Amino acid sequence: MRNLSLLIIGLLMYLLCNAQTLKQIDWVADIDFLANELPQKHYDFFTVKDKKEFLVGLDKIKLSSTKLTDIEVAIKLQQLIAGFGDSHTGVNYGQLIDKNKILPLHLYWFSDGLYILHTTQENIEILGHQLLSVNGIPLKTITDSLSTLTTKDNQAIIKNSIPKLIPLVQVLECFGFIKGQEIELGLKDLNGIEKTHVLKPAEMTRQNRKMYKPDSLALCYRNERAFFIDYYQVIDNVYYLQYNRCWSKELEIQYGNAQNAEKCHLSKSLKKRYFKL
Repeated sequence: MRNLSLLIIGLLMYLLCNAQTLKQIDWVADIDFLANELPQKHYDFFTVKDKKEFLVGLDKIKLSSTKLTDIEVAIKLQQLIAGFGDSHTGVNYGQLIDKNKILPLHLYWFSDGLYILHTTQENIEILGHQLLSVNGIPLKTITDSLSTLTTKDNQAIIKNSIPKLIPLVQVLECFGFIKGQEIELGLKDLNGIEKTHVLKPAEMTRQNRKMYKPDSLALCYRNERAFFIDYYQVIDNVYYLQYNRCWSKELEIQYGNAQNAEKCHLSKSLKKRYFKL
């Protein structure tokens, strides 16, 4: 029953931003629907804060919605919901992200800071640089603000989400970090020298991106595109299984790409060696 409730809530929040992206969004109606349906359908949403605080928060957003852009309303709703402590409930504001307003950056959070691992040819000089600021605003200020969009189950979740949020110009605009077209990054190069670099939104694809290869990278980030993979590390005598998505070969055949489905299973040799299947 609990799983069914979470599924309904997930679909509810998805439809909130997905069903109306091709027409003008009636935020008043959608917020009223959310205020009525989420408390009824969710298994136990009010464990951190009470229902009254949720409804008051929705009313404030509803009153200001006519003065805000769609992405601003969605961001405020996500902030409100994230504060209630359920990482499985949220607003899919990604449906409102303009693909022409994304910075060509792939960031990775190492133990000593946030670094640029991918960018385009035009910005190749900043590969491997540490990100210190955006438009003069310290990275800590930015991460503290952006972390309000994520339910803080642990620091790993925050460090996973922030690198994905920083390249989204619209999100940075919502928090006031970007005004106009000028986007200046404060950086530190491999020699510890600080510099600035002006960056413009641009499409970054697997074909045009340039990559910096660090000395070390956590195993969980080496095969992010795979559903799950497995291999045996001879040196450490460790069998490594990486599970990236709650998905299956059968579901991928039915709803996705049949060719990808072949990548959704353990290697036969390792199955025979480690499991009785």
